[in-house]
Amino acid sequence: MKRAVVSDKKSLISNPVFLNGISRAGKFLLGKIMAGFNDVEYFQYISILEHAPFLERLGCIDEKAAISLLKVNVDEYAYNMFIGRNLNFRFDDASSINNSLDANRYLKRSTTVINSEKLVKDIKKKKRVPVFILHECLPNIRIFFKAFPDLKWINLMRHPIDLIHSWYARGWGHRFSDDPLSFVPVFKGRYASYVPWFAYGWSKEFKKMSQIDRVINSILVLSKMDMDIMISLSRTQKEHILVVTYEDLVERTDKALKQIGSFLNIKISPRMPKILERENCPKEIPLKQRQTKIEKIRKIASKKMFNNMMRLAEYYEEYFLNK
Repeated sequence: MKRAVVSDKKSLISNPVFLNGISRAGKFLLGKIMAGFNDVEYFQYISILEHAPFLERLGCIDEKAAISLLKVNVDEYAYNMFIGRNLNFRFDDASSINNSLDANRYLKRSTTVINSEKLVKDIKKKKRVPVFILHECLPNIRIFFKAFPDLKWINLMRHPIDLIHSWYARGWGHRFSDDPLSFVPVFKGRYASYVPWFAYGWSKEFKKMSQIDRVINSILVLSKMDMDIMISLSRTQKEHILVVTYEDLVERTDKALKQIGSFLNIKISPRMPKILERENCPKEIPLKQRQTKIEKIRKIASKKMFNNMMRLAEYYEEYFLNK
């Protein structure tokens, strides 16, 4: 049978906001703070939005299929939020509407009779901005631009020492293959049976490495991918991307909020002070804790990987942390 070709169709959402960053960078904190701006929907996490791009990247699905999955899922989940369907009420989840100071709005939607025609018109007028959390998707941003030319992308960065320590503590040196609750597709590399998408090209090293070295190299590879794609994007595409550091978000919160508000052309709502108080922002990040992390990693990492990590840390501090 001839292989079917996915056709394009009209989309409901043309202006999604994506909050992206390497895992453990603080995106869920950013998502909760974003709820303190006017006309911004509470954020959602939809795994297919980050899986489809790397499945396309590695040739598992074609580009048109990946674009269709991105557009259809953004439309569906945004629409569901607009009508109060499939709301997350779990108190332990950062994405739960219980963490939104605007929760009554979503509950009211779930009991309101829907006028679909009016709702679609309101959505098209861009009265509310849907927000979605992504992990490690900047290297695959080109396919997002093809699906959503008018997207807005906030890329959250964090000190690599903190990322590496957190990844190791969370078990990401082995969980991709060992933990059925990781919920991330893995791939059969040439030398290793189960590797994450970003390790597909270095599966031989991945198989031989200790868990901490795997984590360090994963952050190194993802960071280089991020830098490479940013350099290659056009000026117009770069205008759709805002880079925010976790350190600014936490320690210099007003600065980060001004950047985000200007980038999205939105204003801070009266809810913001209460959200910041709840999230304990701004606050100082203790540098002594980072030094403790460095010493812990030094004891268990190979000398080569440790030195590579420290070079990345120096680069981050020079070009991002001290700006």
